[in-house]
Amino acid sequence: MEVVTYKCPHCGASIEYDAEKSAFHCDFCGHDVDKNALVSQEGQAELLGQTLSEYHCPSCGANLVTDEHTAATFCRYCGSPTIVKKNLEGVFKPDLVIPFMVSKESVREIFKKWCHNGRFTPKGFYHPQQIEKITGTYVPFWLFDCELKAEIKGNAKKVHVWRSGDTEYTNTKNFYIEREADFAFEKIPADASSRMENELMDALEPYAYRELRQFELPYLSGFAAEKYDEEAENVFRRVDRRMAQAAESELLNTVQGYTAQTITGSKMRYVKKDARYALLPVWMLRYRYKGQDYTFAVNGQSGKVVGQPPLSIFKLGIWGAVFTVLIFILMTLGGALLL
Repeated sequence: MEVVTYKCPHCGASIEYDAEKSAFHCDFCGHDVDKNALVSQEGQAELLGQTLSEYHCPSCGANLVTDEHTAATFCRYCGSPTIVKKNLEGVFKPDLVIPFMVSKESVREIFKKWCHNGRFTPKGFYHPQQIEKITGTYVPFWLFDCELKAEIKGNAKKVHVWRSGDTEYTNTKNFYIEREADFAFEKIPADASSRMENELMDALEPYAYRELRQFELPYLSGFAAEKYDEEAENVFRRVDRRMAQAAESELLNTVQGYTAQTITGSKMRYVKKDARYALLPVWMLRYRYKGQDYTFAVNGQSGKVVGQPPLSIFKLGIWGAVFTVLIFILMTLGGALLL
């Protein structure tokens, strides 16, 4: 079945009409989008439509539609988890998966502590309906195994300072340094979804690879999942410099006995590189407040939290006034006791 769906201009997820707000709303990133931004003057979609697929919910039989990135989702009629097998077959079949180890109940408690039970956040952000939108998603990653030959060149110096009488002397000797070595990196991760913020996904590391499992469909039941839309070769550009910096640092650490050392040039030659396709667990909630986007993300294995909550100026003002009054009372009582 071919249908047209409108995509959020901010994150690329599907846009839906929110009857309560009387606006087009993106549940994924929280943006409200004006209709005029979705439809051009000629009456056609300004944002690209997609060829979507129809499938039947195995529990209630409802006809549902998914976009090209969805690998696992939920039935909007009965809530049953559904896996879109065609997006997990062939080249899109993951090699590995780390199952979720942090439950939704635990994530709710993590969220409450993270935003201090909503004391300083906007009312809507801490609303029960908002908390229920926290979604467990298997995010596609490439895990890179690489072997490289690294070489650095640079300068080092030895500085010797001494005093004789009232005079201070400094002797500086400059040296040329050169180091090279072979390195092997295993399972360097990089997310493979254009809809995920790379910096956010990087910040959720590390994952404990001892929990890696061979991929099987049942792991996805009850969670959302995406298939990759960025090829390994393109993603590799993001981890290339990361490995080079690690190699440079290790080589520089072998330069001992100098006051200071500086790299002036480096050369990296990859002897071998391989990538394996994996799904890693992430709990996520996106929220928009006063024109700015906020993301609450949790490593679904370790519970590590990334993101900053929005702050309500009104609530901050109230709490500031309360603290000021309390301090004034304490100071007044303290002064009275001294009299």
